[in-house]
Amino acid sequence: MIEWQFESIGALIAMTPHGPFVWSVYGLGLVVLGGLTLHFRQSHRRAITRIQRQFERESEHESET
Repeated sequence: MIEWQFESIGALIAMTPHGPFVWSVYGLGLVVLGGLTLHFRQSHRRAITRIQRQFERESEHESET
């Protein structure tokens, strides 16, 4: 059985004396993961757009010949 290590939710949040360090690291981790997610989504969209444009150019070129 898992035992609750903190007396209350407030004690969990405070984590005296380590609370500020722990929560700032969690926050930084979320910011980094969120930034990476946005970056890769944008990169993926740009790659899809570039491939579509290239495909359209190639199909136009083939239809001219």
